[in-house]
Amino acid sequence: MRWAAIAGWCLVSLGGSGCLFGDCPDTVRGFKEGDQVTTLLGESFADATTSTTPSCGKLGDLDPGTTLSWTAHLRGPGDDCEDTVAVHLKSVSSGTLATGPIIEVATLTLPGGCSGTWTISLRVLDFGADLTEAPPDPQHPSWVVERSFDVTSDPTLCWPDMAPPRCSDRFLAENSKP
Repeated sequence: MRWAAIAGWCLVSLGGSGCLFGDCPDTVRGFKEGDQVTTLLGESFADATTSTTPSCGKLGDLDPGTTLSWTAHLRGPGDDCEDTVAVHLKSVSSGTLATGPIIEVATLTLPGGCSGTWTISLRVLDFGADLTEAPPDPQHPSWVVERSFDVTSDPTLCWPDMAPPRCSDRFLAENSKP
């Protein structure tokens, strides 16, 4: 009876995606571990679940048409088989990235000298979201790209007037695997 309860807990609490005692799936939301991905950014997106952190406004890092190149990292057995895909950034078309040991975090330097700690994630808005779905529904997307930026340079290099040292925004986007 105890083993049936543990198995039931694993299926319910992990959404049927894996268990502490078993293997995690090799595909999550349309991606496999190590998939090389290009993301094409669209317009910014705001809804009731958008962060209360101030918007980055016209920072210039993620204008529509900007592309991100990244490697998919699936949360594995040590991570309790989470149903998420982490973005391991490789490049962005609008600036220079310096990546470090934390997968979703990089240092971004823009052409005008603005720099800061840049975090990119794929935020699921619909439980059944397939992150390879294209094009997204602009009114009710199933997922968005979420960016946070913590200024490390002189803030006036990032914005002409003083802005908060931390900001975040969400964007519509399309993912493709070459």
